Amino acid sequence: MNKKMFLIAMLSFLTACGGGSSSSNDAANKDDQQNVTGSSVGDHAEEVSYVATETVKRAIASDASPFSPARPSRTITSTSSNAKQTRRLASNVVTIKTTDTNTETIAGDCGGQIATTYTRSSPDNQNEIFPIGFTSVSDFQDYCMDYDGYTMVMSGTLSADMTYTDMDQHSFVYTYSVDYTSDIPDYPSGTISDSESCIKEADQEEACTISSLFEYADGDNYAISDVSIAGSANSGYTVSGTLSADNGDSYDVSVTNLTFCETGNVETGSIEAESNDNELYSVSFPNCDEMIVTYQGVTETLPQN
Repeated sequence: MNKKMFLIAMLSFLTACGGGSSSSNDAANKDDQQNVTGSSVGDHAEEVSYVATETVKRAIASDASPFSPARPSRTITSTSSNAKQTRRLASNVVTIKTTDTNTETIAGDCGGQIATTYTRSSPDNQNEIFPIGFTSVSDFQDYCMDYDGYTMVMSGTLSADMTYTDMDQHSFVYTYSVDYTSDIPDYPSGTISDSESCIKEADQEEACTISSLFEYADGDNYAISDVSIAGSANSGYTVSGTLSADNGDSYDVSVTNLTFCETGNVETGSIEAESNDNELYSVSFPNCDEMIVTYQGVTETLPQN
């Protein structure tokens, strides 16, 4: 991924919605907030639209993240049997003994560095290929990246661990948490964090679980799961998944032809979120600054940030 796409992916990951604390009145008035008026879709529809947009952006950014090492599949799904699959695969892995360790340092464009330690583990018997394991730990030490006049300085860690039992079975876990400062408008500082675990068994698709919570301004927490992502930054992204709120609400999310501006906002595409009580929330993006929300026959144009 080139530097431009790196910055776009990071900006797409970041959110402009600030955190906050909710009160008992927020929960009590949730039903009232869903009521629309002649010119407004209502607070709840606005919240669902923003959250669906931001969680989808996070999923795409995670999928395209330069922090995420390449692996055989990038389809992201979440299954309740992942833990059992991981334990079963781990029980089939014999002891890995032979280990090689290397360290690599990458200097930043404008200061700092990334120091990464790679470890390769393989069977003690040189006539055997599997199982084989790879781990890496990267330390972002005020790593500064420059692109077209913008700079981003990052500090934090990334770790990844992959084990191949054979050519058709593997497990993979990565986590990262990176603090950043930048001179990019509207993104002076923040934290980029995510974690993902994947399991691939023989004759099955790779199944992955992403752990990433999104907190809306009123304090409600949301998470997206069962995510499937297709497409690219050039062709546009098609995404489907399930958006869940900590109050028990859930929404089936469907995304078509989503593309991004260099600011990290959405440029084109549409998002639909259908609740578990069959309420439909629709979002379209006419430009890099606005979003058009439709709910219960009412359409309202809102700022993306």
